[in-house]
Amino acid sequence: MRICNHIAAAIVALLANTVTVTAQDSQEYYTGTFTCAQTVLNTDWVANRNLGGSSSVTVYYQQRGATQVQWLKLTEQETSNNRVLVDDRGNVRLLLSENDAAINASWKEGSPYKSCEPFNVTKTDSVKSRLDKLLSLLNTALPTAEDAKKATEALDSTPIVFALPELDQQPYMQRLSTAVPEFWKRYRSSVADGANIPLDTEDARKNYVIRIHHILDDTLPALMKNRRDATARKDTALALQMASDRLADAGYPLAAAYDVSNSKVMCQRLSLMNKSFYQLDDLELAVGVSFDYWTRELAENVLRGSKTCENAEHYVRSLTEGWPRIQEKQTRIAAFKAERDRLLALPLTFATLVETRNLQPDRKQINLKHSEQDFVARFFGKNLESRRNELEAASLNEIALVAASNGIDQSENVKKLSENCNQLRRLESSQAQDTITAACTTALASAAKKQAEEGVARINAAFDTAEPLAPAADQARQLCKDLSDGFVLRDAVPALRSACQSGDRKLKEKEEAQRCVIAVEKSGADADLLDATIVVKGSGSDNRTTIKELVCEASRNDFQIIFRSEGALMWSKQVMTLHSMPGSEEAFSVELASAEGEADWKVSSWIGDQQTGSNDTPLDQITACLVGTSSCKD
Repeated sequence: MRICNHIAAAIVALLANTVTVTAQDSQEYYTGTFTCAQTVLNTDWVANRNLGGSSSVTVYYQQRGATQVQWLKLTEQETSNNRVLVDDRGNVRLLLSENDAAINASWKEGSPYKSCEPFNVTKTDSVKSRLDKLLSLLNTALPTAEDAKKATEALDSTPIVFALPELDQQPYMQRLSTAVPEFWKRYRSSVADGANIPLDTEDARKNYVIRIHHILDDTLPALMKNRRDATARKDTALALQMASDRLADAGYPLAAAYDVSNSKVMCQRLSLMNKSFYQLDDLELAVGVSFDYWTRELAENVLRGSKTCENAEHYVRSLTEGWPRIQEKQTRIAAFKAERDRLLALPLTFATLVETRNLQPDRKQINLKHSEQDFVARFFGKNLESRRNELEAASLNEIALVAASNGIDQSENVKKLSENCNQLRRLESSQAQDTITAACTTALASAAKKQAEEGVARINAAFDTAEPLAPAADQARQLCKDLSDGFVLRDAVPALRSACQSGDRKLKEKEEAQRCVIAVEKSGADADLLDATIVVKGSGSDNRTTIKELVCEASRNDFQIIFRSEGALMWSKQVMTLHSMPGSEEAFSVELASAEGEADWKVSSWIGDQQTGSNDTPLDQITACLVGTSSCKD
């Protein structure tokens, strides 16, 4: 005996007079069920006739609803009375007889369980063909109640995948493991959505309730028969929950969904439940309303009605004991729905998308517990998709608008856009996040270009029109400072900085030239003196410069030079007075004398007692310090 997993079986030429085979190996498939001590088992047979003409049969069987599969490899033999299937030890395991439509069988020795009843198997399609048909049903895009009934019945007799060729077994197992839960997931959605039936009128809501009850009446018998496992039952309960959510959101009083005047329907549904395993949740399916929306009045009506049902005492007791838990859950659900409604009331803005992480709940606000993750999916999942789509569309429009209409003067708007774009990483990874991130990248690049173009144009205009040493010059420099202090996108900064540096450099050149003009005018020197030369150590190869250049260079170093002529021959001696700038009253004077060929003039002596304190610069370094050459040691 071997252990495995599914349904497929066969008999080839078990009846010599009714089955024809070729000289080559062949297979035929049979399927059926048998009962042992009230336990139902599915069975599939795969029958082969080998080249020698003898038949072998692999008998697979599986308890319905279980995952364990067993099989026997048997050989067909003919006795004086009938045909039998024997194991490799010669033990007769199954007795066979024939009729027109099936092969009758009964266990002889080594039956799977005690008290196994005779049964029959009928010829069927291959295991692969039957599995493909089942998968086709499970792939129904929008399953109806009829599809659900068919699926339930088909899954009760799912062909055993281990009867497939070995290389096909794992692929089919994987396909089934995905297809089954996905089918029920789509079914729940289609039942709850009612094919997107609008519930905007009272009649529509009442008809939706009738529809729910019809679905329950149609599906419960199939779901609960033959000791059905909890999977499909759970799927139906979740579908009822989703439908109840829709009705509650539409303002329908769900207590009205239960007909208090007639408990017959509830009793009939309760009679279908598994009597060996009572569940309080059975009452939800029996009443047709999720516990999440039961009122005290509804609970009391159900208690009264249950007492008229056969074998319903357990439900009365369970509802009485479980009512506090039901109320506690309802309180939590109210908190989740309040948070959902808060999110739905927020404006459709990019800030809303970022701050709420695309309409995700504030977990601290609702005090979310780890065990309540299903509530998050229920109230903030699919039912917010439409609002999320609207929010995402509004965000994309806002991003594009800010980028197109906000330049250097609207730095706060651009700053807010940049901050929101930077927060997109807080969103869960999704196609929407990728789309909005891409839009942000494009928008911020466009905004940076706009800021750069507008800013550079304004900077150039300010510096080009600014008069040196006039208020406009200060205003041009203040503009650069203001732009630096305000918000400027990183990609716009290099262009603005370059424009400010270029404008400031040109303005400084104008200002230096203007200072030179002013200093020359204040110096009192005539044209001849200005053109004359004076000794300046370290000033080029000839160590001299013009008086005019000396005056201008001194002004750059915050000194104003003033000349006066003394003596009978006014050109023979000049007095040069140095005034510290700006606004300082400190001044000292030196006498200029002929440089005797080295230049026209040189500093010859201090006038008065001024060579003290801060005026102890050596005479031969005074001009060097005024010009700022390397020969100035102090």
